[in-house]
Amino acid sequence: MQPAQIQTLKTFVAASVDAAIVAARTAGATYDLMNLLNAPNVPATSAWRVAVPAVDIDAAANYTTYDTLTQGKRDEWDIFLKYAPRNMGLSKNRSVVTDVWGAALASSLSEAILLVCVENASVAEFALGGSTKTTGTVSALLRSFAGQVSQDDCVKILAP
Repeated sequence: MQPAQIQTLKTFVAASVDAAIVAARTAGATYDLMNLLNAPNVPATSAWRVAVPAVDIDAAANYTTYDTLTQGKRDEWDIFLKYAPRNMGLSKNRSVVTDVWGAALASSLSEAILLVCVENASVAEFALGGSTKTTGTVSALLRSFAGQVSQDDCVKILAP
């Protein structure tokens, strides 16, 4: 983690009223704090996945209309899957889905594919923020930090 991110989490932890975070902070329990910061945020906060494997994207697709696509759209989809995993936080990757399969409307194929491209942000990821990016009906956090907080990070977070 970058020093600015550590400082943001230090401020977040110091201001937290969550009983478990307060207890970990008070006890200097870096391992417990690490687990708490890496836990899913409550309430759930959708975040764009940064490495979606082709198998996940493919499993969400329904190929009943594949034959009706133009050859260019079929080639585009083939190339898209071939070079996965894909960072779906990038608008160009989300645009491929809607370019091939149409607008991401409720119950559409594009919506189904995009929904497998989100996950719940962790407490730390939520605290570090980002911006919400929307494609059709699917909105998710484009995280400024996507990853795990280490125990070493927590030592720095709890340091005076």
